[in-house]
Amino acid sequence: MTNIYIQQMKNIATAYYEKVCSLRKTIEYNNTTFTKDLADFYNEETEHQIVSEANKSVEEINAIFEEVKEKISIKNFACTENLGSDSILKSKILTKPEFDIILKKYLSEYRFVPARQLISEYPTFADGIIPTASDFVEVYRKFAEGAVKLILSMRENPRFSKVQLDCFADENFAGNLYAVIGSGQALIPVSITPENEYMSHTFDSVTLGVPSDSEMNFNFKGVR
Repeated sequence: MTNIYIQQMKNIATAYYEKVCSLRKTIEYNNTTFTKDLADFYNEETEHQIVSEANKSVEEINAIFEEVKEKISIKNFACTENLGSDSILKSKILTKPEFDIILKKYLSEYRFVPARQLISEYPTFADGIIPTASDFVEVYRKFAEGAVKLILSMRENPRFSKVQLDCFADENFAGNLYAVIGSGQALIPVSITPENEYMSHTFDSVTLGVPSDSEMNFNFKGVR
């Protein structure tokens, strides 16, 4: 399954990988071509560029995560757009299979408010774990943190294996996560307007966690 937001994160990580490989080839060339002092002089700027490009990539990943949080926040509020017009919600005539189909529709479309309403009307049908807006945000956070850690690893480890990059967001390894967030298509049309801007801050307190000693100049909380 391809999720548009996770794919954007992987594209950023892939672009950084290609950039850092090119920069490290420059370092190797300098080391074999010039004296040590001269090579060190030339490589200083290249090393700085490796770090700078990593910082830029992490900023881009965090921007995607912030966008997703805002969109899910908006979807989590009761308004005409999110409620829809399904009068069957309070009909009391749904069978369990019908309930499951409608609930899946509401969740796959990120329509959390009617999902909660449906569950409240048919509490005996709502067995098992029903993903909430917080669950969706948490899954995106895990993917974003994974992408950030990949970039930090590429930045620090000249022997970084592309296998690690290829495995990131692989459906075979992350199937349980994709089962929660799906493709993300339902979030595409969501946009912040003067009317719903106040609704976009539900998950402001959810931030990416990266190693506290990573020397990153970002307001991410440390992970202990």
